[in-house]
Amino acid sequence: MGFRRKARVIALQVLYELTFTAHEPMESLARLASEKALPPEACDFSSELIQGVLDSKSKLDGFIGRFAPAFPVEQMA
Repeated sequence: MGFRRKARVIALQVLYELTFTAHEPMESLARLASEKALPPEACDFSSELIQGVLDSKSKLDGFIGRFAPAFPVEQMA
C-alpha cells in the first residue's frame, strides 16, 4: 500500500475518532502513526488532510445537507 493511501486511511481513522471523543486531532494522529509505523511524509500528508477537513467542516456539512436532505447532518455519526 502506498504511503498516501496509508495516510488517507489514518486521516479517516482520526476523523472518525474525533466524532466520538474529545481527543486532540494531532495527538490521535501521533498515536495511530506510531502504531502503524507511518513514515514522516505520510504523517505530514495525514495532518494536512485532517486539518483541511476540520477547517472546512461547516462548509462540508452544508454540502452534505444540501445533497442528502433525507439524512440530517446532526443525526449522522
